[in-house]
Amino acid sequence: AEILTVLPYAPDIAGRLNAELHYVKDTENNTFSGTVQVDSLAYDGYPLGTLGLEAVYLPTMVGQHLVDLQLMRNGAEIVTAGGQYASSTTGGGGKNDDRLDATLSLHRLPLEMANAFVPRDVVTMTGLVEGELTMDGPVSAPRIDGEVRFDSVRLHSPLYAVDLHTDQASVIIGDNRVQFDDFPLYAKGKNPFTLTGDVNLKDFSRMT
Repeated sequence: AEILTVLPYAPDIAGRLNAELHYVKDTENNTFSGTVQVDSLAYDGYPLGTLGLEAVYLPTMVGQHLVDLQLMRNGAEIVTAGGQYASSTTGGGGKNDDRLDATLSLHRLPLEMANAFVPRDVVTMTGLVEGELTMDGPVSAPRIDGEVRFDSVRLHSPLYAVDLHTDQASVIIGDNRVQFDDFPLYAKGKNPFTLTGDVNLKDFSRMT
């Protein structure tokens, strides 16, 4: 945090940083691995706990890049990700055919962490999110599949006088479509209003 004080427009970040990096070289491949931990991390005065990141990166001789990541909060695993990126150029015109094959898993990820990056009077969030996502195909247009589950999620906005929550609910993502099937949202009372439909993520510039 003391280093950031000399940088203009740097965010207000506090915590104690520890890092350990390793590099291993053999006859065929290089391996990079590391661990980064920030004790008592706070962003703009909002406490985020102790965050740790473990990563392994393995570039291969055939243009592939293998990555594994693990994010911890207060000693508990909250996000894991892994996969490979295959870089290649084919054809006389230099057509880019880079491909991605990756998985992302959320393990009771606390939504309250997002409150550090949103003005307090705009919105606050609580609850947990779990799920698994896979991404496969060309980097320019990967296919996304998976499921995201919500546990006791609440969204409160004093600015807009909104208070919504859901106890147990999930959304399915299939072939880049986020599918809402009677997704329940509660305001006041015991009767929810429900969301049904889908959001097409195939073209992020023209989501429908």
